[in-house]
Amino acid sequence: PLTLAAQTPVGEEVPAGSPLRVTFSRPVDRQSAEASFRLEPPSAGRFFWEEQTLTFQPTRPLSAETRYRASFGPGLMD
Repeated sequence: PLTLAAQTPVGEEVPAGSPLRVTFSRPVDRQSAEASFRLEPPSAGRFFWEEQTLTFQPTRPLSAETRYRASFGPGLMD
């Protein structure tokens, strides 16, 4: 099955301007990964790829003292 091999950052105290990186266990359909990516609370940003790693770079720093959750909804295909 398709899994996440790595993700950064993790933890409670993360710099607000940090990009979010997810490395998949095998190649994925990039368009489906970007379309199914969810960040709560929402934030605008851009996607970049390097092999099996997706990077989401927010266009503005994320809000301080706010808990964010990144996930992938239905439609992610390998």
